[in-house]
Amino acid sequence: MPKVPKSLLGSRFRTDRCCNSLFPHPNRKNKGLRKVQEKHLLALNIPVTKNTLKLKICNKCRLSLSKKNEEVKESFSDELTDNEVQSIEPTLESPAPEEDDKEIISDAIDAFNMGLQLIGTSPIQKKKVSQKRYSKRKMETISNVIVEKIFDPSVVTNNVEQKKNDGDHVLKVLKGEFNSTEDRIKKIKILTILKDWSFRKIQHHFPSATTHMVIVAKKTCEEKGILSDPNPKSHPSLEEDVVNLIVSFYELDEYSRIMPGKKDYVSVKVNGERTQVQKRLLLINLRELFQLYTEKYPQKKCSFSKFAALRPKHCVLIGASGTHSVCVCAIHENVKLLIEGSNIKNLTANSPNPMRTYHDFLKRMVCVVQSDNCFFGTCSGCPGATPLIQELENLFEENFIEEITYRQWTNVDRTTLQLMISPSDDYLEKLQTSLQKLLLHSFLVKKQNEFINIKKEELNKNECIVVCDFSENYAFVIQDSVQGVHWNNNQATVHPFAIYFRNDDGQISIKSFVVISECLHHDTIAVYAFQKKLIDFIKKNLNHITKITYFSDGASAQYKNKKNFANLTHHVKDFGLAAEWHFFPTSHGKGACDGLGGTLKRLAARTSLQRVSNPIQTPEELFEWASESLPNISVTFVKNHEYDEAKKKLEIRFTKAVTVKGTLSYHCIIPITEKKAIVKHFSLEKQSIKVKIIK
Repeated sequence: MPKVPKSLLGSRFRTDRCCNSLFPHPNRKNKGLRKVQEKHLLALNIPVTKNTLKLKICNKCRLSLSKKNEEVKESFSDELTDNEVQSIEPTLESPAPEEDDKEIISDAIDAFNMGLQLIGTSPIQKKKVSQKRYSKRKMETISNVIVEKIFDPSVVTNNVEQKKNDGDHVLKVLKGEFNSTEDRIKKIKILTILKDWSFRKIQHHFPSATTHMVIVAKKTCEEKGILSDPNPKSHPSLEEDVVNLIVSFYELDEYSRIMPGKKDYVSVKVNGERTQVQKRLLLINLRELFQLYTEKYPQKKCSFSKFAALRPKHCVLIGASGTHSVCVCAIHENVKLLIEGSNIKNLTANSPNPMRTYHDFLKRMVCVVQSDNCFFGTCSGCPGATPLIQELENLFEENFIEEITYRQWTNVDRTTLQLMISPSDDYLEKLQTSLQKLLLHSFLVKKQNEFINIKKEELNKNECIVVCDFSENYAFVIQDSVQGVHWNNNQATVHPFAIYFRNDDGQISIKSFVVISECLHHDTIAVYAFQKKLIDFIKKNLNHITKITYFSDGASAQYKNKKNFANLTHHVKDFGLAAEWHFFPTSHGKGACDGLGGTLKRLAARTSLQRVSNPIQTPEELFEWASESLPNISVTFVKNHEYDEAKKKLEIRFTKAVTVKGTLSYHCIIPITEKKAIVKHFSLEKQSIKVKIIK
């Protein structure tokens, strides 16, 4: 046994040179060293220890030992059995598989490089074989050279291009199907086809695919295979009648109103085609609306999330883009501002009776079982506002609140939003007065909306409902106009009528009728002139109608005044049709006619801007354009002389008209004779008052 140098056995030995002491080396043989293996130590008769396993061996010695082992195996192969060969000492073992593989690969690369030289290609660099980019690029280069010099390039290239084109076509079809559908399940099924793609690659080709969708698609593909549905949530779907009920609930005038502006519209799909629908502004938030739905239809159950998801696109929330709302009710808004200014919502958050909105205040002012008298202040059992105000006074004292800062809409010379600072006592007094006023006002709003809904459901064949209101005057617009046109006051009066009637199938239908006039007066005489055109239209197109029920807001200059009452009692004499008139409370009653006016003005403005050489500049041109371009809206034109004729005709009648005491408090008037009528505080009121209209 050869003597092992002490430097190899100690704790501090050299690892910068070959450990083979049996073979003479130069003094500094420190190149081409590899970590020694156990078989090498045994072949050199060096003990296997923790320290000796750190020794190094040069390539020459390593190959010499491997060759020696092969010779030994060959010399003994004839004398030993298979079992004996397997039991030979480690000195006779073959090299480690990984070492063998490296040598085989190295020899294969050398042989392959000789072939590459024959076809004029640079050899493969052994050091870069493990680099993915180099390997891929080298394979493509070699493949192209072989195709070019050995095979028929046209055949191979066509096959490759055909496969590439087929793949591109499949990907294009998948992209088109993915982008065209709104079904999330279908999108995920398409993504399952791409299970081997990375997240980045999928989202590069499918930008609208969310990370969650890709995760679900990959998981679904692993569990169930490609084109499989992800596990659906186990919840029953709503019946179609419940869905339709919720959609119609959103569109009730009691909870939403049509926005009148010419820009107040959204583009929606109807039967696969894009159409513009006038927006409806929700008057309360979704939580409150959902609570009202559950109270009104307790049997038609629906979760809040589903209720919110079924909100029609044209029913927009306050605060959404394009919902700067005007003409809202000052009575409601002032109470909301009062409550917001004192931060009552947070002060009462932990109390047994939290007060979040004005609805919570109103509920505590009336009986649990409510009657009409509760809202008119004639019920002896109602607690009223006094206990509520006393509770708030104690709450302010506990929290050391002496002054309240709030805002209010005021109307002196003009309506403005003013910032006010009041002592807590003055604030509570103002809040009490405002709540008492709002209590009756909100009751009338609810009752009048309830009446028109009942009237539509019970509408007789020979009756029709007419909802009317003055739209904002249309100001003419011209493309590329000069600066001076800005001060031009050329406008047209637009007065829409929405006519509800029962068709031959017994269903409620609506006809749209709009009066365009060069007369800019908005008074009772103009209303009468427009009524003449309306009655002519009804007699021509709905000749079975014998009674008209009018609905409008309570504008005293146009509808709710003694002059219009006098015209109503003469309705049969003037037009041959019976009539009655119902009024919505102040600042309410925004309905279908607002949408008609907004639609007409929006389309007219767009057309005028497009017709650079022939814009719409006069009321007559507006009428002519509307007659030709709006087939679903019937339009008529009233000239100035027609207004003058109506004024002359009604002059004597108006001098005999009698002012009805408390006119503003009544919301229903039904003629009895040409001189008398009955009035009601709200249309469903059982009691009525007979009044004189004409002297």
